[in-house]
Amino acid sequence: CAEDAYITFRYAFHAGHGMGFVYNPGEASWGYTSLLWTTLLAGAARVGLPLELFARVFLTLCDLGTVALVYRKLAPTTRVGAISGVAFFALWPRFAHLPATGLESSLVTFLMAAAVTQSKNRWGALFAGLLALSRPEGLAMSVLLLPLYRVRGRLLWLAITALYAIPMLHY
Repeated sequence: CAEDAYITFRYAFHAGHGMGFVYNPGEASWGYTSLLWTTLLAGAARVGLPLELFARVFLTLCDLGTVALVYRKLAPTTRVGAISGVAFFALWPRFAHLPATGLESSLVTFLMAAAVTQSKNRWGALFAGLLALSRPEGLAMSVLLLPLYRVRGRLLWLAITALYAIPMLHY
C-alpha cells in the first residue's frame, strides 16, 4: 500500500477500536483525507479484518463496479464505445494500480460513475452525497452534479453532505 494509506489505516484502526478518529490516542487531530474511506476502514477494523487486504479487495470491487456502470451506460448507445471505454479503464496501468495503493481513488471513481449513471433515479443523489464525503474534490464534483437531481435528491445530498460538519466541529 502507499505511504499515505497507512496514515488513514491508523486513524481507522483507532476509530474501529473505540479510541476515536485520532492518529495517537488522546490527541485530537484531523489527518485523513477521506471521511467516508476512513469510516469504512474503521468498520473493517472493528470486525477484525486486516486493513491492507480489506482495502485492496474493496477497491478492486469498486473498480469492477465502475467498469460495469460505464459499460451499462454506454452500451445502449454505442457498443464499440462501451467496449472501448471499459477496455481503456481496465487496461490503463494507472487505473489497474490504484487498488493496490490502499487509497480511496477507486472508491471516488466508482461514486462519481454511480452518481452520473444513476442520476435518473433516487440512488444518484445518494451516490453524489457519498462522493461529497469521499474527498474534498469529491465534494466539488458532487456540487457540479446537483442539477441532475430533483429537489428530493438535492435534499438527500444535503443531508449526507452535512455529515462533513461532524469532524469539522470536532477538530
